[in-house]
Amino acid sequence: MVIDEQLDLLLDRAMRLVTLRRKAPASKKIALMYWSYPPGERGVSASNLNVPRSLAMLLPQLAAAGYQVDVATAATLEAQLPQLLDPWLGQVPLAQWTAQHPQFWAPAPLADYKRWFGQLPAAVRDKITARWGEPEQDAMVLGSGKDAAIVVPRIEFGQLVMLPQPARMPADSSLASYHDGDLPPPHAYLAAYWLLREDFAADALIHFGTHGNQEFLPGKERGLSVDDAAWLALGDLPVIYPYITDNIGEALQARRRGQAVTISHQTPPFAPAGLHGELLQVHDLLHEWQLLDDGPVRSRTEAAIIASIAEGTLYRDLGWERQRIEADFPAFQHELHLYLHELAVDAQPLGLHVFGSFPDPEHRVSTLMQMLGEDLYNALDLEDPSELFVDDYTQLTGSEPYRFVSRFVLEGEVPQLLADDTLRELAVQAVQWDRAMLDNNEIRHLLAALAGRYIPTTTGGDPIRNAGILPTGRNIFGFDPSRLPTERAWQVGRELADELIATHLETHQDYPESLAISLWSSEAMRQQGVMEAQMLHLLGLEPRWDRGGRLEQLVIVPAETLGRPRVDVVASITGIYRDQFPHFIEHLAHALTELAALDEPANPVSRHVQMLTQKLVGSGTDPVRARQLATIRVFSSASGSYGTGVPDGVLDTEGWDHDEELAQAYLARMQYGYGAGDGMWAVSLEDVNLYAENLGRVQGAILGRSSNLHGLLSTDHPFEYLGGIAMAVRSLSGTTPALYISNLRTAGGERNVSAARFLAGELRSRYQHPGWISAMQDEGYAGTLELLNVVNNFYGWQVTDPSMVRDDQWQAFHEVYLQDSLGLGLQAWFEEHNENAMQRIVERMLDAVRRDYWQADAATVQDLVERHRELAGSDGAGGKLGEYIETLSAGFGMETAGAGGAQSVTGQRLTQVDSQSAAAVPDPRPWLASLALLLMLGAGALRQGWRLRHLSGR
Repeated sequence: MVIDEQLDLLLDRAMRLVTLRRKAPASKKIALMYWSYPPGERGVSASNLNVPRSLAMLLPQLAAAGYQVDVATAATLEAQLPQLLDPWLGQVPLAQWTAQHPQFWAPAPLADYKRWFGQLPAAVRDKITARWGEPEQDAMVLGSGKDAAIVVPRIEFGQLVMLPQPARMPADSSLASYHDGDLPPPHAYLAAYWLLREDFAADALIHFGTHGNQEFLPGKERGLSVDDAAWLALGDLPVIYPYITDNIGEALQARRRGQAVTISHQTPPFAPAGLHGELLQVHDLLHEWQLLDDGPVRSRTEAAIIASIAEGTLYRDLGWERQRIEADFPAFQHELHLYLHELAVDAQPLGLHVFGSFPDPEHRVSTLMQMLGEDLYNALDLEDPSELFVDDYTQLTGSEPYRFVSRFVLEGEVPQLLADDTLRELAVQAVQWDRAMLDNNEIRHLLAALAGRYIPTTTGGDPIRNAGILPTGRNIFGFDPSRLPTERAWQVGRELADELIATHLETHQDYPESLAISLWSSEAMRQQGVMEAQMLHLLGLEPRWDRGGRLEQLVIVPAETLGRPRVDVVASITGIYRDQFPHFIEHLAHALTELAALDEPANPVSRHVQMLTQKLVGSGTDPVRARQLATIRVFSSASGSYGTGVPDGVLDTEGWDHDEELAQAYLARMQYGYGAGDGMWAVSLEDVNLYAENLGRVQGAILGRSSNLHGLLSTDHPFEYLGGIAMAVRSLSGTTPALYISNLRTAGGERNVSAARFLAGELRSRYQHPGWISAMQDEGYAGTLELLNVVNNFYGWQVTDPSMVRDDQWQAFHEVYLQDSLGLGLQAWFEEHNENAMQRIVERMLDAVRRDYWQADAATVQDLVERHRELAGSDGAGGKLGEYIETLSAGFGMETAGAGGAQSVTGQRLTQVDSQSAAAVPDPRPWLASLALLLMLGAGALRQGWRLRHLSGR
């Protein structure tokens, strides 16, 4: 059956590509959209991409290729592009902003937009108007009558127009809006895309960097309709999408739902983190202790180490206390020594990528060295391989692996002259990879896409895990979902599941009964199903493959063969995972049905299914359907919707008072069950939340991390999904589940660690490390946004799982980022490049204090308040946070923001007092306000102490 409108759209797109192929560059018009990230922070950013510098690199290349494009410097773009965000963020009244910046916007005539809107199907129009009202009610409408227009912020660079992607919802949206997965785009959103197509007459659209929101608009999962929101916005526009090579799953989303050709771009370069400061000193002391024989000198050295450790916070990363350290120092020093080695060898991303460029020579060598990895380290005749990189991070270029790679990559030595076969092969490989890194096709292939030409394809990943991603500039494709999990992934996942059970057994003296697992598409493609394998082995299931390696069936492992109780597992999956791995979800659903029917003494799946079935039958559900529903163990957002809404909700400090509100919104958004059979895909009930019924008994939750680029703080997704599980379980049961990270970065070194320890290590090897920060300083404006992003994501963990975050970690952020304890000149850097980012960091820290998450001392709070007053001026925080800062300011004897001007006074008349009389009568207000502040902080400390005892399970 032919669907005329679908066929018409397909033909129109094809003709657009033909036009791109035939039309001269000088005649083409190009539109380019960029993103605002972190959300609401007036930042122009994309995942690990320096957007202003990338655009400054791209514009001259477009001009050289014949496009009628004006060039601009990165500094100009850094100054102008954030201003276009202000109307979307509600920073400035629309009329005021348009009057101040007449050159920065274009009108989408309301009458013309309404004419186009009126041609849409009634069901589409009704959905939009039911949520947002008629077009003239949109917040971006300026003027009235025939002069009314929807304002579209944009800058024209000749025949290239640059604009921020419109916001999915107005700046004043409620918490409920953040969690509405079926939220249609508002009129201003559609009008911006309409303007590009119809008024500007763009020949192609560049969605610049990872990632925007158009491909996540509601609609069908796959095979979208012309009237689904995602395609409604684009129409027949060809889309070219520069995309980071590491994010495979979301790149496929851009291709399938964003009708894009992706142009892969490099990740930042990498280097081993090494050690610095306290970590370096402690490591040296441990070696000194190990070399000593038992006796007074060793005892004194041990005491010195314990004293040094006690002054810092390193021991807290490992969950030790001083009394236990003193009682069992040999065990502690062994664990600490291993931890320092882990930190030192951790791959540290260095700065950001500039589209169309490649790393500087030193960073190329450090990246290639880690790509060769253990093969190189084992082949070199190292004096002590275990101590490699466990040294001052600034000494990396003097290490033997670095010097070896440098000889052939930078100094021109010929690998073929090496006598050792292994070293010769490694040197040849390094040279080949270096050429691929330098052979950057990113801009070349973007220009080819603008010319309607074919773009070669590639897999994804980071270069340390997958050197095949080089050279970049290719169209990203994914992993065959029918192979999930692969046989190797099954072996690794089974071992990790056994390790997890053993850890739980040791900690709780009992087997786990119910766990949760967070499954992501990009993770599944990178590690090819290790997390899925863990889930299967915990349940007591085993995969069977056909001769081609495709998953054919999941079979039940007999109880006597399994040799332990089964573990009930509930999977929280992302919307993209749901779309891309339905094959695995259906196999799992069939196996769970069989598993639930088994009458075994150690089968919690069967027991839990029976309990929920009885509850559903009691509420009026048909018994057969009740059992089907009770068997579901895979949950996500509604079909065609994406995300949990947690990040936006958490970071909107005015939108909630208690995390219980966020937990309930999360459960409502993620309550849709995915099983097999009719009516079992995206199923939910009005009176029973099936997801909540399964989560309420969860004792622990797991998330996999296989990327060398991403950890727990580089994006908001970890706290959104794993943190969301923790927050929901705490709301349902009163106890926060144990959180684990499956660290899958190194083949052969996979292991499960506590999420708190993983996060603590990430802080030390990256975000509070001078090497990482210095590399971000080199990025200028874009680097300031990365520091802000990290603090926001740390706050996200604070809200979703307060037990993950420690006061001393907040204090370290304050000392490193604001007080510049590492001596990096951060304050001057923020002032030069983006003072607004520093203000937002201060506000985020003050909000953590306001909500009693961080028990900061009075001196720290005063420093934060003083900094905020200096940074904010009249543009301070509003709402509850603003009121709180005003209260603190008064408590510290500072003039409040509203003070200083003439005030009208009524009632008793005031008479002037001479200075001597005034001096003789002390003003009680400062010390009374200070007393009130101390009482407030003290009450907060007591409240937080109770909270932590409560969260730990009492």
